[in-house]
Amino acid sequence: MRISSSDLLSRRVFGFSFAAAVLILLVAPFPSSAGLRGALLLLSALGLIFVFVRNRGNSPSVLPSRLLIFSALAWVITVALFSAFGPDARASLGAWRGAVLTPALACGVFYVLTKTRRDLLRFSLVLLIGVVVLSVMLVHDPFRPEDPTHTALYGGVGRVTMWFTTLAPLLPLAWLAPHRWRLMARFGCLMAIVAILIGTWFSGNRAAWISYALMLTVGTLAAIWSAKPRGISMRALLLVIPLLAILGAGFYASSTYRANVHTNNSETPVEFLLKDNRGGIWRTAIEMIEEKTWAGHGYDLDRVGDDFTSRLSDTRLRGFIRHGHNVLLDYAIQMGVFAAAILALLFAALFREFWRLAESQKNERDQFARIAAICGVALITGVFARNMIDDFFSRHMILLFGAMIGILLGVANRNNS
Repeated sequence: MRISSSDLLSRRVFGFSFAAAVLILLVAPFPSSAGLRGALLLLSALGLIFVFVRNRGNSPSVLPSRLLIFSALAWVITVALFSAFGPDARASLGAWRGAVLTPALACGVFYVLTKTRRDLLRFSLVLLIGVVVLSVMLVHDPFRPEDPTHTALYGGVGRVTMWFTTLAPLLPLAWLAPHRWRLMARFGCLMAIVAILIGTWFSGNRAAWISYALMLTVGTLAAIWSAKPRGISMRALLLVIPLLAILGAGFYASSTYRANVHTNNSETPVEFLLKDNRGGIWRTAIEMIEEKTWAGHGYDLDRVGDDFTSRLSDTRLRGFIRHGHNVLLDYAIQMGVFAAAILALLFAALFREFWRLAESQKNERDQFARIAAICGVALITGVFARNMIDDFFSRHMILLFGAMIGILLGVANRNNS
Protein backbone atom coordinates (compact mmCIF):
# COMPACT_ATOMS: atom_id res chain seq x y z
CA MET A 1 0.00 0.00 0.00
CA ARG A 2 1.58 3.26 -1.13
CA ILE A 3 1.02 6.31 1.05
CA SER A 4 1.68 9.85 -0.10
CA SER A 5 4.73 11.34 1.63
CA SER A 6 2.69 14.44 2.52
CA ASP A 7 -0.15 12.48 4.14
CA LEU A 8 1.04 12.52 7.76
CA LEU A 9 -2.28 11.25 9.16
CA SER A 10 -2.30 8.14 6.95
CA ARG A 11 1.29 7.37 7.92
CA ARG A 12 0.46 7.59 11.61
CA VAL A 13 -2.62 5.41 11.23
CA PHE A 14 -0.61 2.86 9.23
CA GLY A 15 2.04 2.86 11.98
CA PHE A 16 -0.69 2.26 14.56
CA SER A 17 -1.97 -0.72 12.53
CA PHE A 18 1.54 -2.12 12.35
CA ALA A 19 2.04 -1.70 16.12
CA ALA A 20 -1.27 -3.48 16.79
CA ALA A 21 -0.13 -6.37 14.55
CA VAL A 22 3.12 -6.62 16.51
CA LEU A 23 1.19 -6.87 19.76
CA ILE A 24 -0.98 -9.62 18.25
CA LEU A 25 2.14 -11.72 17.63
CA LEU A 26 3.39 -11.08 21.18
CA VAL A 27 0.23 -12.37 22.87
CA ALA A 28 -0.81 -14.98 20.29
CA PRO A 29 0.98 -18.00 21.87
CA PHE A 30 -1.32 -17.88 24.88
CA PRO A 31 -4.90 -19.19 24.48
CA SER A 32 -6.22 -16.85 27.20
CA SER A 33 -5.44 -13.78 25.04
CA ALA A 34 -8.35 -14.39 22.65
CA GLY A 35 -10.21 -11.17 23.47
CA LEU A 36 -7.10 -9.01 23.23
CA ARG A 37 -6.05 -10.66 19.96
CA GLY A 38 -9.44 -10.05 18.42
CA ALA A 39 -9.58 -6.41 19.50
CA LEU A 40 -6.08 -5.67 18.22
CA LEU A 41 -6.77 -7.38 14.91
CA LEU A 42 -9.98 -5.40 14.42
CA LEU A 43 -8.24 -2.10 15.22
CA SER A 44 -5.40 -2.92 12.82
CA ALA A 45 -7.84 -3.82 10.04
CA LEU A 46 -9.89 -0.65 10.55
CA GLY A 47 -6.74 1.45 10.42
CA LEU A 48 -5.70 -0.14 7.12
CA ILE A 49 -9.18 0.41 5.66
CA PHE A 50 -8.95 4.10 6.63
CA VAL A 51 -5.55 4.43 4.97
CA PHE A 52 -6.74 2.61 1.85
CA VAL A 53 -9.75 4.89 1.44
CA ARG A 54 -7.60 8.02 1.79
CA ASN A 55 -4.97 6.71 -0.65
CA ARG A 56 -6.98 4.56 -3.03
CA GLY A 57 -5.45 6.34 -6.02
CA ASN A 58 -1.98 5.30 -4.83
CA SER A 59 -2.87 1.79 -3.70
CA PRO A 60 -2.47 -0.77 -6.50
CA SER A 61 -4.27 -4.06 -5.91
CA VAL A 62 -1.82 -6.96 -5.95
CA LEU A 63 -3.99 -9.97 -5.22
CA PRO A 64 -3.16 -13.69 -5.04
CA SER A 65 -4.41 -16.06 -7.72
CA ARG A 66 -8.12 -16.58 -8.34
CA LEU A 67 -7.88 -20.19 -7.18
CA LEU A 68 -6.52 -19.13 -3.79
CA ILE A 69 -9.13 -16.40 -3.36
CA PHE A 70 -11.91 -18.81 -4.39
CA SER A 71 -10.75 -21.58 -2.05
CA ALA A 72 -10.37 -19.17 0.89
CA LEU A 73 -13.85 -17.73 0.36
CA ALA A 74 -15.28 -21.23 -0.09
CA TRP A 75 -13.71 -22.28 3.23
CA VAL A 76 -15.07 -19.25 5.12
CA ILE A 77 -18.57 -19.55 3.62
CA THR A 78 -18.80 -23.35 3.94
CA VAL A 79 -17.96 -23.38 7.64
CA ALA A 80 -20.31 -20.42 8.20
CA LEU A 81 -23.24 -22.23 6.54
CA PHE A 82 -22.67 -25.50 8.36
CA SER A 83 -22.41 -23.55 11.63
CA ALA A 84 -25.55 -21.50 11.02
CA PHE A 85 -27.66 -24.54 10.13
CA GLY A 86 -26.05 -26.99 12.55
CA PRO A 87 -27.46 -28.38 15.80
CA ASP A 88 -26.15 -25.44 17.90
CA ALA A 89 -25.81 -22.39 15.66
CA ARG A 90 -24.79 -19.98 18.41
CA ALA A 91 -21.87 -22.08 19.66
CA SER A 92 -20.72 -23.05 16.16
CA LEU A 93 -20.85 -19.48 14.81
CA GLY A 94 -18.80 -18.33 17.79
CA ALA A 95 -16.19 -20.95 16.94
CA TRP A 96 -16.34 -19.96 13.26
CA ARG A 97 -15.60 -16.36 14.15
CA GLY A 98 -12.50 -17.34 16.14
CA ALA A 99 -11.16 -20.26 14.08
CA VAL A 100 -12.05 -19.20 10.53
CA LEU A 101 -12.96 -15.53 10.16
CA THR A 102 -10.21 -14.24 12.47
CA PRO A 103 -7.28 -16.05 10.76
CA ALA A 104 -8.65 -15.07 7.34
CA LEU A 105 -8.67 -11.42 8.48
CA ALA A 106 -5.19 -11.84 9.99
CA CYS A 107 -3.90 -13.10 6.65
CA GLY A 108 -5.22 -10.00 4.89
CA VAL A 109 -3.89 -7.59 7.52
CA PHE A 110 -0.37 -9.03 7.59
CA TYR A 111 -0.34 -9.29 3.78
CA VAL A 112 -0.92 -5.55 3.49
CA LEU A 113 1.54 -4.71 6.28
CA THR A 114 4.44 -6.81 4.95
CA LYS A 115 6.10 -5.54 1.77
CA THR A 116 9.77 -4.95 2.60
CA ARG A 117 12.62 -6.73 4.35
CA ARG A 118 12.37 -4.24 7.19
CA ASP A 119 8.71 -5.16 7.78
CA LEU A 120 9.67 -8.82 7.81
CA LEU A 121 12.52 -8.25 10.26
CA ARG A 122 10.27 -6.41 12.68
CA PHE A 123 7.80 -9.28 12.77
CA SER A 124 10.63 -11.81 12.96
CA LEU A 125 12.11 -10.11 16.02
CA VAL A 126 8.79 -10.31 17.85
CA LEU A 127 8.33 -13.96 16.92
CA LEU A 128 11.90 -14.73 18.01
CA ILE A 129 11.05 -13.39 21.46
CA GLY A 130 8.06 -15.73 21.55
CA VAL A 131 10.17 -18.74 20.52
CA VAL A 132 12.73 -18.08 23.27
CA VAL A 133 10.05 -17.56 25.93
CA LEU A 134 8.22 -20.77 24.99
CA SER A 135 11.47 -22.74 24.94
CA VAL A 136 12.39 -21.50 28.41
CA MET A 137 8.92 -22.50 29.65
CA LEU A 138 9.38 -25.97 28.14
CA VAL A 139 12.75 -26.42 29.83
CA HIS A 140 11.26 -25.29 33.15
CA ASP A 141 8.19 -27.53 32.81
CA PRO A 142 9.04 -30.32 30.32
CA PHE A 143 6.83 -33.01 28.86
CA ARG A 144 5.60 -35.64 31.32
CA PRO A 145 4.64 -38.78 29.36
CA GLU A 146 3.76 -40.60 32.57
CA ASP A 147 1.01 -38.01 33.22
CA PRO A 148 -1.10 -37.44 30.07
CA THR A 149 -3.47 -35.12 31.94
CA HIS A 150 -0.72 -32.65 32.88
CA THR A 151 -1.36 -29.18 31.44
CA ALA A 152 1.44 -26.64 31.59
CA LEU A 153 1.16 -22.86 31.40
CA TYR A 154 2.10 -22.98 27.70
CA GLY A 155 -0.92 -25.19 26.96
CA GLY A 156 0.72 -28.49 26.01
CA VAL A 157 3.75 -29.69 24.09
CA GLY A 158 1.77 -30.32 20.91
CA ARG A 159 0.72 -26.70 20.67
CA VAL A 160 4.19 -25.35 21.43
CA THR A 161 5.91 -27.51 18.84
CA MET A 162 3.18 -26.57 16.36
CA TRP A 163 4.12 -22.97 17.08
CA PHE A 164 7.74 -23.81 16.32
CA THR A 165 6.71 -25.53 13.08
CA THR A 166 4.76 -22.48 11.97
CA LEU A 167 7.53 -20.00 12.79
CA ALA A 168 10.50 -21.94 11.41
CA PRO A 169 9.99 -20.89 7.74
CA LEU A 170 10.81 -17.27 8.66
CA LEU A 171 14.38 -18.14 9.61
CA PRO A 172 15.90 -18.29 6.08
CA LEU A 173 14.42 -14.87 5.30
CA ALA A 174 15.71 -13.30 8.49
CA TRP A 175 19.14 -14.79 7.71
CA LEU A 176 19.15 -12.83 4.43
CA ALA A 177 18.50 -9.48 6.11
CA PRO A 178 19.97 -6.31 4.54
CA HIS A 179 23.62 -5.63 5.39
CA ARG A 180 22.66 -2.94 7.89
CA TRP A 181 20.88 -5.45 10.14
CA ARG A 182 22.46 -8.71 8.93
CA LEU A 183 24.72 -9.38 11.93
CA MET A 184 21.89 -8.87 14.43
CA ALA A 185 19.43 -10.85 12.31
CA ARG A 186 21.76 -13.82 11.93
CA PHE A 187 22.48 -13.85 15.64
CA GLY A 188 18.72 -13.91 16.21
CA CYS A 189 18.33 -16.77 13.72
CA LEU A 190 20.92 -18.87 15.50
CA MET A 191 19.19 -18.16 18.82
CA ALA A 192 15.86 -19.23 17.30
CA ILE A 193 17.31 -22.44 15.86
CA VAL A 194 18.88 -23.38 19.20
CA ALA A 195 15.67 -22.48 21.06
CA ILE A 196 13.52 -24.56 18.70
CA LEU A 197 15.81 -27.60 18.92
CA ILE A 198 16.07 -27.40 22.72
CA GLY A 199 12.35 -26.75 23.11
CA THR A 200 11.44 -29.67 20.84
CA TRP A 201 13.87 -31.93 22.72
CA PHE A 202 12.23 -31.14 26.07
CA SER A 203 8.77 -31.54 24.54
CA GLY A 204 9.36 -35.23 23.77
CA ASN A 205 7.24 -34.71 20.65
CA ARG A 206 8.10 -37.05 17.78
CA ALA A 207 5.89 -35.50 15.12
CA ALA A 208 7.68 -32.15 15.33
CA TRP A 209 10.95 -33.70 14.10
CA ILE A 210 9.16 -35.28 11.15
CA SER A 211 7.53 -31.97 10.26
CA TYR A 212 10.84 -30.12 10.36
CA ALA A 213 12.42 -32.73 8.10
CA LEU A 214 9.53 -32.59 5.62
CA MET A 215 9.66 -28.79 5.54
CA LEU A 216 13.39 -28.83 4.89
CA THR A 217 13.11 -31.52 2.20
CA VAL A 218 10.18 -30.01 0.31
CA GLY A 219 11.62 -26.51 0.66
CA THR A 220 14.91 -27.73 -0.81
CA LEU A 221 13.07 -29.38 -3.71
CA ALA A 222 11.18 -26.14 -4.35
CA ALA A 223 14.47 -24.23 -4.33
CA ILE A 224 15.98 -26.66 -6.85
CA TRP A 225 12.94 -26.59 -9.12
CA SER A 226 12.55 -22.81 -9.12
CA ALA A 227 16.25 -22.06 -9.61
CA LYS A 228 17.37 -20.60 -12.95
CA PRO A 229 19.01 -22.89 -14.08
CA ARG A 230 17.66 -25.72 -11.97
CA GLY A 231 20.06 -27.19 -9.49
CA ILE A 232 21.50 -26.86 -5.99
CA SER A 233 24.89 -25.68 -4.85
CA MET A 234 27.34 -27.83 -2.93
CA ARG A 235 27.24 -25.30 -0.08
CA ALA A 236 23.47 -25.77 0.23
CA LEU A 237 23.86 -29.56 0.27
CA LEU A 238 26.47 -29.30 3.01
CA LEU A 239 23.89 -27.40 5.06
CA VAL A 240 20.79 -29.49 4.30
CA ILE A 241 22.25 -32.98 4.80
CA PRO A 242 23.65 -32.36 8.34
CA LEU A 243 20.38 -30.66 9.33
CA LEU A 244 18.38 -33.69 8.17
CA ALA A 245 20.74 -35.92 10.14
CA ILE A 246 20.20 -33.80 13.28
CA LEU A 247 16.43 -33.95 12.82
CA GLY A 248 16.56 -37.73 12.30
CA ALA A 249 18.60 -38.11 15.49
CA GLY A 250 16.09 -35.97 17.37
CA PHE A 251 13.21 -38.15 16.15
CA TYR A 252 15.02 -41.35 17.17
CA ALA A 253 15.91 -39.97 20.61
CA SER A 254 12.32 -38.82 21.25
CA SER A 255 10.95 -42.17 20.09
CA THR A 256 13.38 -44.04 22.35
CA TYR A 257 12.46 -41.86 25.32
CA ARG A 258 8.72 -42.35 24.79
CA ALA A 259 9.13 -46.12 24.35
CA ASN A 260 11.23 -46.45 27.51
CA VAL A 261 8.79 -44.47 29.64
CA HIS A 262 5.60 -46.14 28.39
CA THR A 263 6.87 -49.73 28.23
CA ASN A 264 9.50 -49.81 31.01
CA ASN A 265 12.26 -50.46 28.46
CA SER A 266 10.50 -53.59 27.18
CA GLU A 267 9.96 -52.38 23.59
CA THR A 268 12.16 -50.86 20.92
CA PRO A 269 11.21 -47.46 19.42
CA VAL A 270 10.01 -49.21 16.25
CA GLU A 271 7.81 -51.67 18.17
CA PHE A 272 6.34 -48.83 20.20
CA LEU A 273 5.73 -46.74 17.07
CA LEU A 274 3.88 -49.60 15.37
CA LYS A 275 1.52 -49.79 18.36
CA ASP A 276 0.61 -46.09 18.15
CA ASN A 277 -2.99 -45.51 19.25
CA ARG A 278 -3.88 -43.31 16.27
CA GLY A 279 -5.09 -46.36 14.36
CA GLY A 280 -7.94 -46.87 16.82
CA ILE A 281 -8.63 -43.13 16.98
CA TRP A 282 -8.92 -42.89 13.19
CA ARG A 283 -11.22 -45.92 13.05
CA THR A 284 -13.54 -44.23 15.53
CA ALA A 285 -13.45 -41.06 13.45
CA ILE A 286 -14.37 -42.96 10.26
CA GLU A 287 -17.28 -44.65 12.06
CA MET A 288 -18.68 -41.26 13.06
CA ILE A 289 -18.22 -39.91 9.53
CA GLU A 290 -20.12 -42.85 8.07
CA GLU A 291 -23.08 -42.06 10.32
CA LYS A 292 -23.48 -38.50 8.96
CA THR A 293 -21.36 -38.43 5.83
CA TRP A 294 -22.66 -35.16 4.38
CA ALA A 295 -24.28 -33.27 7.25
CA GLY A 296 -21.77 -33.89 10.05
CA HIS A 297 -22.40 -33.92 13.78
CA GLY A 298 -21.92 -30.19 14.42
CA TYR A 299 -19.00 -27.76 14.21
CA ASP A 300 -16.77 -27.39 17.27
CA LEU A 301 -19.35 -28.60 19.80
CA ASP A 302 -18.43 -30.07 23.18
CA ARG A 303 -21.03 -32.80 22.84
CA VAL A 304 -19.36 -34.05 19.65
CA GLY A 305 -16.12 -34.40 21.59
CA ASP A 306 -17.97 -36.18 24.40
CA ASP A 307 -19.51 -38.56 21.88
CA PHE A 308 -16.16 -39.21 20.23
CA THR A 309 -14.24 -39.98 23.41
CA SER A 310 -17.00 -42.31 24.67
CA ARG A 311 -16.67 -44.45 21.52
CA LEU A 312 -12.93 -45.13 21.82
CA SER A 313 -12.20 -48.82 22.22
CA ASP A 314 -9.13 -48.12 24.35
CA THR A 315 -10.58 -47.01 27.70
CA ARG A 316 -7.27 -45.40 28.67
CA LEU A 317 -7.84 -42.75 25.99
CA ARG A 318 -11.35 -41.82 27.07
CA GLY A 319 -11.69 -38.41 28.66
CA PHE A 320 -8.68 -36.69 27.12
CA ILE A 321 -8.79 -37.74 23.44
CA ARG A 322 -11.74 -35.75 22.09
CA HIS A 323 -11.05 -35.51 18.35
CA GLY A 324 -9.82 -37.57 15.41
CA HIS A 325 -6.16 -36.49 15.45
CA ASN A 326 -6.45 -35.48 11.78
CA VAL A 327 -7.90 -32.12 10.74
CA LEU A 328 -9.57 -33.50 7.59
CA LEU A 329 -11.21 -36.30 9.55
CA ASP A 330 -12.32 -33.82 12.20
CA TYR A 331 -13.85 -31.53 9.57
CA ALA A 332 -15.68 -34.53 8.10
CA ILE A 333 -16.96 -35.56 11.55
CA GLN A 334 -18.23 -32.07 12.29
CA MET A 335 -19.46 -30.88 8.85
CA GLY A 336 -19.29 -33.82 6.46
CA VAL A 337 -16.93 -34.80 3.69
CA PHE A 338 -17.73 -31.74 1.55
CA ALA A 339 -16.28 -29.39 4.18
CA ALA A 340 -13.21 -31.62 4.48
CA ALA A 341 -12.76 -31.45 0.70
CA ILE A 342 -12.97 -27.64 0.82
CA LEU A 343 -10.26 -27.52 3.48
CA ALA A 344 -8.06 -29.85 1.40
CA LEU A 345 -8.61 -27.54 -1.58
CA LEU A 346 -7.48 -24.57 0.51
CA PHE A 347 -4.22 -26.29 1.47
CA ALA A 348 -3.64 -27.30 -2.16
CA ALA A 349 -4.32 -23.75 -3.39
CA LEU A 350 -1.91 -22.28 -0.83
CA PHE A 351 0.81 -24.75 -1.83
CA ARG A 352 0.24 -24.03 -5.53
CA GLU A 353 0.30 -20.25 -4.95
CA PHE A 354 3.65 -20.27 -3.16
CA TRP A 355 5.13 -22.68 -5.72
CA ARG A 356 3.91 -20.45 -8.56
CA LEU A 357 5.43 -17.37 -6.94
CA ALA A 358 8.75 -19.18 -6.47
CA GLU A 359 8.88 -20.03 -10.17
CA SER A 360 7.76 -16.56 -11.30
CA GLN A 361 10.80 -14.69 -9.97
CA LYS A 362 12.99 -14.44 -13.06
CA ASN A 363 16.03 -12.36 -12.17
CA GLU A 364 18.50 -11.65 -9.37
CA ARG A 365 16.48 -8.70 -8.04
CA ASP A 366 13.61 -11.05 -7.25
CA GLN A 367 15.61 -13.60 -5.24
CA PHE A 368 14.40 -12.45 -1.82
CA ALA A 369 10.80 -12.75 -2.99
CA ARG A 370 11.59 -16.19 -4.44
CA ILE A 371 13.00 -17.38 -1.12
CA ALA A 372 9.90 -16.05 0.65
CA ALA A 373 7.76 -18.16 -1.68
CA ILE A 374 9.94 -21.22 -1.01
CA CYS A 375 9.50 -20.62 2.73
CA GLY A 376 5.75 -20.51 2.07
CA VAL A 377 5.94 -23.93 0.42
CA ALA A 378 7.75 -25.23 3.52
CA LEU A 379 5.15 -23.62 5.81
CA ILE A 380 2.20 -25.29 4.09
CA THR A 381 4.06 -28.62 4.07
CA GLY A 382 4.85 -28.52 7.78
CA VAL A 383 1.45 -27.34 8.97
CA PHE A 384 -0.42 -29.82 6.76
CA ALA A 385 1.82 -32.71 7.89
CA ARG A 386 1.32 -31.95 11.59
CA ASN A 387 -2.43 -31.72 11.13
CA MET A 388 -2.58 -35.10 9.46
CA ILE A 389 -1.60 -36.81 12.73
CA ASP A 390 -3.21 -34.32 15.11
CA ASP A 391 -5.51 -31.29 14.92
CA PHE A 392 -4.07 -27.89 15.75
CA PHE A 393 -6.64 -25.77 13.94
CA SER A 394 -7.46 -24.16 17.27
CA ARG A 395 -8.06 -20.45 17.46
CA HIS A 396 -4.68 -19.04 18.46
CA MET A 397 -2.71 -21.57 16.41
CA ILE A 398 -4.63 -20.95 13.20
CA LEU A 399 -4.38 -17.19 13.82
CA LEU A 400 -0.59 -17.49 13.64
CA PHE A 401 -0.91 -19.65 10.52
CA GLY A 402 -3.02 -16.96 8.83
CA ALA A 403 -0.57 -14.24 9.86
CA MET A 404 2.40 -16.23 8.54
CA ILE A 405 0.67 -16.82 5.20
CA GLY A 406 0.01 -13.07 4.95
CA ILE A 407 3.62 -12.19 5.82
CA LEU A 408 5.14 -14.61 3.31
CA LEU A 409 2.66 -13.77 0.55
CA GLY A 410 3.32 -10.08 1.13
CA VAL A 411 7.07 -10.50 0.71
CA ALA A 412 6.76 -12.97 -2.19
CA ASN A 413 4.48 -10.54 -4.06
CA ARG A 414 6.48 -7.42 -3.30
CA ASN A 415 8.07 -7.21 -6.76
CA ASN A 416 4.68 -7.32 -8.44
CA SER A 417 3.40 -4.18 -6.73
